[in-house]
Amino acid sequence: MTKRSNLNLRTWALLLNGVFWVCFWVYFILAAKVDDPKFCMDHCHPAYAYWGHGVGYNANPFSLAFMRAMAYLQFPSFIVTKLAENVLTREPLAGAFNQGIPNLSGGIVFLGISFDGYQLLLTMLLSFVQWILVAKILSWLIQKFAGASSIPKEG
Repeated sequence: MTKRSNLNLRTWALLLNGVFWVCFWVYFILAAKVDDPKFCMDHCHPAYAYWGHGVGYNANPFSLAFMRAMAYLQFPSFIVTKLAENVLTREPLAGAFNQGIPNLSGGIVFLGISFDGYQLLLTMLLSFVQWILVAKILSWLIQKFAGASSIPKEG
């Protein structure tokens, strides 16, 4: 496989990831609700909030198809950012055994963006690195196996 085809694979990976994120943000904007304190039950800020609008207000944000798609397609990036969020908020890494340490991520808002909102932005940025690595690994595998089978054997 030539260097040009490797570049094309990376270009396609970045292009498709960019299209995914454009569609994701369109669905996010359409699904976002206004942050209204009169509907406050568990926590007073949506899980993923940007300037007074958010997703996950008194509902599981992963009940929405586009949020599930993000978690599945961007799984490595999502896990890295979720673990970093758990460390920064002093939440246990397992998340199941919360020995009196409060979950701080739901209430932190900085510059109009919730802590989980920053996590989502970081997931988006890391996903481009993730897909570059996937494209490199795929191009290496294709080159290794297609290149080895295309060499004529003697005998």
